[in-house]
Amino acid sequence: SCITTGMILAEDGRKMSKSLKNYPDPEDLLNNYGGDSLRAYLINSPVVRGEPLKFSEEGVKLVTRNVILPLWNSFSFFSNYANADEITTDELSKASPLDERPIMDQWIVSSLQSLIKTVNEKMENYYLYEVIPPLMNFIDELTNWYVRSNRKRFWKEKGKDDIDKINAFKTLHEVLFDFSKTMAPVLPFICEEIYQGLTDNEKGSIHYEDYPISNTKLINLNLENEMEIAKNIIRS
Repeated sequence: SCITTGMILAEDGRKMSKSLKNYPDPEDLLNNYGGDSLRAYLINSPVVRGEPLKFSEEGVKLVTRNVILPLWNSFSFFSNYANADEITTDELSKASPLDERPIMDQWIVSSLQSLIKTVNEKMENYYLYEVIPPLMNFIDELTNWYVRSNRKRFWKEKGKDDIDKINAFKTLHEVLFDFSKTMAPVLPFICEEIYQGLTDNEKGSIHYEDYPISNTKLINLNLENEMEIAKNIIRS
């Protein structure tokens, strides 16, 4: 209902008109970019605030490129290497407690729990238009900072007592699992695929799950702030 409160206009600023054909074909949009990209684009648009939106196919395309594909690539990275190394659920259960894992593991889990806290607060106050930016930012943190920085931990040869490798897989599995539940209202289809790929397929749909609640005990704001400083230095 929130998406229909504002007026959606064509890119030229005029009302969408069948006679003018001044808007992209909806079926083409869905076929080219998928329902998740279109949904996320609209939720993150002025329409949710009851304001007019100049609809842009390029905007939907950017969501696919900057959100859908990176998230799916992170899942594919986990899935491909876990399958190649035959990582089992039993092995993941033997991972170290979070406070004994490397700093990067602690950071990405803390960042996710902070995100879940923020998203819950925004949704409870009906600030849906403020939900997408932090979710998109986390995808960047997951793909461009955590996965890229820890690739060697996943790639190295599996040993009998290689706890560091198991810790890396455990952390990525936990983060993908909880983030997919957090993102599911926005990207219902891809999150369902990720969820099914991370579970034993006996739990039904992700949309039957309770919405995640932040575990504040896992939040380390000092670590998050230090990581933000480090990221800014690397960028500069």
